[in-house]
Amino acid sequence: MGNRSRLLVATLTLAVLGAPALVAAVPAAAQRAPDPSKGSVSIRVANPAVIAGDPVRFSGVVKPRRAGLKLRLQEKLGSRWRSLGTTTTRAGGRYQISTTQEFGGVYQYRVVRLPWLTNSKHSRLVTVHAYVWNDVSDMLATGDFDSGVQFPDLESIDGVRYQRPITIDADSQGSVQGGFFQVGLTGLNCLAFDATVGALDRNAAGSRVGIEVKGDGVRLAKAGYAPGESEHLTLDVRGVSTLRVEGQVLEAGPQGRLGLGTPRMLCAS
Repeated sequence: MGNRSRLLVATLTLAVLGAPALVAAVPAAAQRAPDPSKGSVSIRVANPAVIAGDPVRFSGVVKPRRAGLKLRLQEKLGSRWRSLGTTTTRAGGRYQISTTQEFGGVYQYRVVRLPWLTNSKHSRLVTVHAYVWNDVSDMLATGDFDSGVQFPDLESIDGVRYQRPITIDADSQGSVQGGFFQVGLTGLNCLAFDATVGALDRNAAGSRVGIEVKGDGVRLAKAGYAPGESEHLTLDVRGVSTLRVEGQVLEAGPQGRLGLGTPRMLCAS
């Protein structure tokens, strides 16, 4: 009996000594996901200015740092939020997610932790400008140009045929010696003016026409062209309220017109 008693006591002792290790292992195996109302969510936008239709990419880190945490990208619409997509964190709590905007405008985004609760942690707001190219002809209204400006369906400049160009009189023999047009940019959040500028191929031999572009009265570009000459102009118009384009007579006598092929404006509104 004595040996059996000692054996029973030893078995019970091992069981009791082993119990704490077994009990401690249970919570570790069944560890709960972090509370979405705790920690933090950072955000970084790789390209805060994009052409509409191009991807807008976001990245950041969620703390506590864990892989597999669910996140949602949201866009601010007035006082509401629109969900755009979800992702999960990788090692170290890092994440990446992207979206696109088909229209020009100024957009605000954030990333929130899921499951969604009213007090779930979310990132700060980031702003993205999506720009779109606008045909300058469509931006002009009556009174924005004089009689020296025309809008033909097709015209040839330096051997290249352009659809819907703008031409400006620079004919010293005509009734108008140099025409102009101007575009109001207030509130449109415009970034650039872009066009191929040169003399029309049908201009008289020996003619020479010119262009001067002004932003709020400040000269942005000035050049002259003979038939067969052109150049591509891309001008910074940030902060400009009114862009004015003038055709100029540079050679007295010969007939000529200034041509702007594919004139367009890059704006976010």
